[in-house]
Amino acid sequence: SGSSGSSGSSASSGSSGSSGSSGSSSGSSGQHGSSSGSSSGQQGSSSGQQGSSSGQHGSSSGHQGSSSGQQGSSSGQHGSSSGQQGSSSGQQGSSSGQQNKQNDPNDEPLGNPDGNRASDAGQEALGLGTKILAWLLGAALALLLFFLVFLPPIRRALLIRHLEKPLWAVSPTARVMNLWRRALATLATIDIEPEAGETPPDFARRAETEVGTLLGVGAPGLKEAAAIVEKIEYAGRGLGAGDEQTMRDAVMMFVKTVGDRIDVTKKITSAWSRAPEVEP
Repeated sequence: SGSSGSSGSSASSGSSGSSGSSGSSSGSSGQHGSSSGSSSGQQGSSSGQQGSSSGQHGSSSGHQGSSSGQQGSSSGQHGSSSGQQGSSSGQQGSSSGQQNKQNDPNDEPLGNPDGNRASDAGQEALGLGTKILAWLLGAALALLLFFLVFLPPIRRALLIRHLEKPLWAVSPTARVMNLWRRALATLATIDIEPEAGETPPDFARRAETEVGTLLGVGAPGLKEAAAIVEKIEYAGRGLGAGDEQTMRDAVMMFVKTVGDRIDVTKKITSAWSRAPEVEP
C-alpha cells in the first residue's frame, strides 16, 4: 500500500509536473503566438494603412485619370471636329481642283463641249454659208446677164460713136476710113455687106440697088464716099484738102436717109450683132 501510494503520488506528481510543463510550454507558445499575432496585427494594420494610403493615392490617380480621360475625350472630340472640318475643306479643295481642272485648257484642250450649242452653231454656219453661196451665184448671174445682155449694145453704141466722132486721137486717114465703116455698119443692119474682092465703088452701086429694093429709097452720098476710099486704099494717094469734110458730109447724109427707113426691130436686133471694125 505504501508503494502504491508512492507510485500514485509519483504518477500524479509526474503527470501534474508533466502537465504543468506542458502548460508552461503552452503558455510560452501562447505568448509567442500572442506576440506573433500582435506583431502580425501591427503589420497588418500598417499594411492596411499603407493600402488605405495607396487606395487614396489610387483614388486620387483615378480622379486624375478620369479628369485626364475627360480632357482626352474633349480633345478627341475637338480632334474629330477638326478632322471633319479638314475633311470638308479637303472635299471643297477637291471640288475646286476638279473645277480648275475642267477650266484648265491645258489639261482638256477641247473643254467640255455642248452638243446642243454645237448643233445650233453648225446650223447657223450652214445657213450663213447658204446665204453667201446664193449671193455669189446671184452676183455671177448678174455679171453674166450684164455681159450677154447689156454689154454688147453698150459696146456697139460706143464704137458707132467713135466712128462718127473719134473718142481718142486718130490720124485724118483713119478718120476717113472710120466714116466709111460707119456707112457699112448702117448697111449691115439690113444685111447688106461687101463681098470678098469687091471694090468700094462696085459695092456702092450694088448697095444702092438693094437699098432701093428693100427700103424704097436711094443711097445719097454712098458713091462719093466710096470714091474717096478707093483713092486712099487702092490708088495710094493721100487725102486732098477738104476730102475729110466731104467724106463726113456724104456719110452722114447716107446714114440719116437710110437709117430713118430701117425698121425699129432691126435696129434693136443689130445692137447684139457683130460690132463694127475700128481703124486704129
